[in-house]
Amino acid sequence: MSDSTKLAEIHDKALEERVHELMAQETQALARRESEFEDSDCPACDEPERDHLYTIQGLKHHRCRHCRTLYISPCPTDAHIGEYLSTSEGLRIWREEMPERVRQSRRSMYVRRLAEALAVARDQAIDLRTVVEVGGGSGEFAREVVAAKAFEKLIVVEPQPLELDLP
Repeated sequence: MSDSTKLAEIHDKALEERVHELMAQETQALARRESEFEDSDCPACDEPERDHLYTIQGLKHHRCRHCRTLYISPCPTDAHIGEYLSTSEGLRIWREEMPERVRQSRRSMYVRRLAEALAVARDQAIDLRTVVEVGGGSGEFAREVVAAKAFEKLIVVEPQPLELDLP
């Protein structure tokens, strides 16, 4: 099976195009508020020297000359980001309207990711009692973590509203 066939099985092209279009519009609307953003030095090393690389949907992307981190500056404030995440129609549709067949087809991807994480922990002799997932999305990976019963505790960090029905 080719990679494009695999992708076609776990994606819904019409849904993706709809979400992409909405998110592009929402990001451009956010970028129009640039006068409210904060100019920042590199978020990784705090160095001020940077090269402007490109502007995408109104957001200016830079690369730090010191550590090579790619970042946006001026950057939306935490309040802007929180508002975006809580009001984004594109993110809501992706989270709530994904067809069940697509959601089920994506399950194997999360099962593989969990197996890879467990293998790394085993190879590195890491005793995993707690799993922290940053960016839990729709909770698909979290469901696999719980189903594996390999951990004592799961922490999911997700700025969007997320209701998980976990056993």
